Amino acid sequence: MPLIGLAGLAGGPFRGGIDPGIETPSIISPDQNTDILVNPITFVSTPFEGQGSVKTHVSSQWQISPDNTFNSLVVDETSTTDLTTLTVSTLSQGQSYFIRVRYNGEAPERTSEWSTPFAFKLMALPVVSWVTDTPSSWNPKAGDSRTFNATATDTANPSGAHNTYTY
Repeated sequence: MPLIGLAGLAGGPFRGGIDPGIETPSIISPDQNTDILVNPITFVSTPFEGQGSVKTHVSSQWQISPDNTFNSLVVDETSTTDLTTLTVSTLSQGQSYFIRVRYNGEAPERTSEWSTPFAFKLMALPVVSWVTDTPSSWNPKAGDSRTFNATATDTANPSGAHNTYTY
């Protein structure tokens, strides 16, 4: 009896599970171990590469977890339209995550191995408050000029650096 999943080596038909004819994908964007400042985030994986009878990329399954064992999932999405990209906007700022993807061939039982887990952190976006010294009585007219200062403070970290701008 041929070995399941090793059709090319055993000479028999593929019977489901991990298909050696589907290359394991990799996540190529953004860079691994990156502090990400944008939300939503778009992840991009390598193009589908099938060998032998596996030529069609039917779907991709993406998972995001706060741990690299993927025991607790915050995203578990299978897409049949966006096959090499995933855009998410539901992640918590200031949290570290791991993401992985696998590809499905002509039938759901024909899948690639999971990609290597990819680590990233969604940074907390600063909330900025502006304070200016512009007097309320100043009513500028064409050609008028005045210098005033504005100070930007990250309200999430008020003891951090303050930037003062002169206009």
